[in-house]
Amino acid sequence: MSDQPQHYPVLDEKPLRQISQLYEYNPNLFNRPDCPYSDFIKQLFCGELKTNDFDSHAADMSDDELTANINDLHKRLTDYWEDVKDSDKSADKNTYFRLSVTLMEKLVSLKEKMQNLRSVDQFMASVMGIMDDILNADQRTEVMTRLEKFSKDGSASS
Repeated sequence: MSDQPQHYPVLDEKPLRQISQLYEYNPNLFNRPDCPYSDFIKQLFCGELKTNDFDSHAADMSDDELTANINDLHKRLTDYWEDVKDSDKSADKNTYFRLSVTLMEKLVSLKEKMQNLRSVDQFMASVMGIMDDILNADQRTEVMTRLEKFSKDGSASS
């Protein structure tokens, strides 16, 4: 995905800096009844959104690391079977089968989710690239505003 163009919405930093400074001097700024900001903005400034901790992305496992962990877990389960398959204890064999069925269901579910996330990421990068190519900054902002309303309402009405 790094070779795909990234969309960076235009920001007016002056009011953001002002809000940040006001919040620095008044920790109750967003708790006041007269605060005009949305819950999203309040949560963003108060550090209650993951997006506020910009370094949190570095701690996330990459798809490749997650896949490697899944494969390692599968290998360990296979090794466990090698240890118990000749055992006289049926409890060990039953444990293996219960674990393997549960694990396989979860692995398939995780793999499907990872593929879906990759598809969504590729689609979003493509859409943002197209928007950057053919729309000016005001038009991009308008499209993003309408899409935001769509995601909140669940409808495309404007």
